[in-house]
Amino acid sequence: MNETKIPIIIWADLQTAPLGQPSKLLADFAGQPLLRQTMQRVCQSQKSGKKIVFCLPDQQGKIKSILTDLPVEVLGIQFDLPGWWPGIQSARKWAMDCWRGGLLGTCAFDEDLIPHVLAELVRRLDAPAVMTVPAHAAWIDPKILDRQIDQYLENQETMKINFSQAPPGLSGLILERNLIENLPRTTKIAGSIIGYHPDNPQMDLISKPCNLPIDSSIIQTGLRFTCDTQRSLTLCRLLATKLNPQSASIMEVAELARTIFTPYPKEIEIEFITGWPWEKGYRPTPQISRGPIDPEKIISRVAELTKECDDLVIHIGGFGEPTRHPQFEELIHGFKQSGAWGIGLQTTGLFDPAMTETLAELPIDILYLLIDVPHRELYQKIMGVDCFEKVTENINRLIHTIQTQNHPIPLLVPAMIKTCDTMELMDEFFDGWIKKVGWAVIEGFSDYAGQLADLSVTSMAGPKRKPCRQITGRLTILADGTAVICNQDFNRTLPAGSIHQQSLLEIWQGAIASNLRSAHATGNFSPNTLCQNCRQWHRA
Repeated sequence: MNETKIPIIIWADLQTAPLGQPSKLLADFAGQPLLRQTMQRVCQSQKSGKKIVFCLPDQQGKIKSILTDLPVEVLGIQFDLPGWWPGIQSARKWAMDCWRGGLLGTCAFDEDLIPHVLAELVRRLDAPAVMTVPAHAAWIDPKILDRQIDQYLENQETMKINFSQAPPGLSGLILERNLIENLPRTTKIAGSIIGYHPDNPQMDLISKPCNLPIDSSIIQTGLRFTCDTQRSLTLCRLLATKLNPQSASIMEVAELARTIFTPYPKEIEIEFITGWPWEKGYRPTPQISRGPIDPEKIISRVAELTKECDDLVIHIGGFGEPTRHPQFEELIHGFKQSGAWGIGLQTTGLFDPAMTETLAELPIDILYLLIDVPHRELYQKIMGVDCFEKVTENINRLIHTIQTQNHPIPLLVPAMIKTCDTMELMDEFFDGWIKKVGWAVIEGFSDYAGQLADLSVTSMAGPKRKPCRQITGRLTILADGTAVICNQDFNRTLPAGSIHQQSLLEIWQGAIASNLRSAHATGNFSPNTLCQNCRQWHRA
């Protein structure tokens, strides 16, 4: 093999997609199996070497028949996924439309990169580097792949990786051989190569010649083109009715996709009960107590929605400590059994110590720990209670339980709020928790559209007001069953419906939510007084 030719390697599984949904590789896409559509576009790459699909041995024959007449080699390999794979899946669930930004520093390239299998294949091929592409990438752009290969070869002496900031499913990842062979030993993921490390800070790789520059409008598309979910498959099939499936460019695909509205929410935030275990704090307390939420009703509503989409994630949040709901465990199990793909839970850390084992065992992907003020004296001053030690003890007990039981999930995500009082604590908080649990979040203070006194250091919103990102992706259900279009509305000033009278889909597609989105799309933010004063419109 010509040593300048970089092979393209693709992992195909006809049963289960990398993130856990049922595989869509046999689904019809413009009159042929989706896997064949992907490989037809991959095979248009002129600069790459061999095109290789690897799969489990019992799927080899079927895949060969699908790819008949294409210059593709199909390899049957017996392998198991790493024990930490559920952690990768959980980390990407809340960032699957982004090329990076997942918890633990994961990126889209981690979703189908199995280090020990890739290391075996690179040795078998004796290749200097390999490119990986998702099997579900029906709109993968061969010209982008060729540009990546050219850029990699021009900079291979100094850059051992090449990627693009394109949305998931539109570009590939190139890794140098030695880097690949070290991955299984270091258990590093692609995201860890690209991401931030407190012990070894470096300039962001997006500023270096390992990142293929593409148009900013493509980068900001905010959609997933890896067709491994019902949502993304529906979107990409619709594109195929208006674009040529074999020749459409990345610009054409992204431009058209931005005009299409998703008929389903990506995330449902659910408030179990109102009321915080502190007296003051940075988070608002509703004027009227709500809940606890009706388990039977909300679980049945979630089950109705998951029949329509297999990538629904639920964030158990709102404005109270959810573990205080009398049927807390029943709710979590009910959501999972109803088909919810991902479950995230926020907690103040002020739960009964006996709850520790329960939290570690429940089918929760992410535990979002609202530390808020990471300093004992300051915590007491701002929160009005001297409970910082209890928060710390509970979190440490939880970490010990999860590590002792060797659970890859739930992932722990400590969070603080940045204000003038806490900003000097940020570096120690972020670096310390990254080392301890792998990730941390620093939230900007929200005045909830002017409903609270503003304690923010600076606004992170851009200079020009744009349509709100939340109202096109997330729906919030309060503990009394009322739906609000955004979680800034903690006093339900603009109800969009109720789960006691409507399904979640009916609320999402209803007149109140639709009219508000339409108004925002035209630059009219006046229909809702909260929207007029909001500074969180840029947050997803």
